[in-house]
Amino acid sequence: MRSMQGAHEATAAIQSMQAMRTGVSVPTVPTCANMPNVPTAPDPSRLVSTTQAAKALGISQSTLSRWTKAGHVKPAQRTIGGHMRWDLDALREEVRKLTEDQG
Repeated sequence: MRSMQGAHEATAAIQSMQAMRTGVSVPTVPTCANMPNVPTAPDPSRLVSTTQAAKALGISQSTLSRWTKAGHVKPAQRTIGGHMRWDLDALREEVRKLTEDQG
C-alpha cells in the first residue's frame, strides 16, 4: 500500500514538472468508472502529429503552427519535448468554427 502511494506521489510530481515546463497540464484520470464529468487525458491512440493533422486537413504544417500560435486552434496534447499532438475530430471542429466565424 505504501509503495503505491509513493508511486502516485511520484507521478503527480512528474506531471507537475511537465506542466510547468510545457504550460500544459495533464487532466486527472479517474480511478473509478462511476465518476461522471471527470476530465480525462486524450486517448493517445487517437492523437496524430502536426504533419499528419495538416495532411488530413489539406493545409501546410506552417499554417497549422501559425493558427496554433495565434490561438485559433489548440492541440490536444504537447509532448515533453514540446511536439503537438492532435485529435483530428476536435481539430476539424475548431477549424469549422473558425471558418464559420470568418465567412
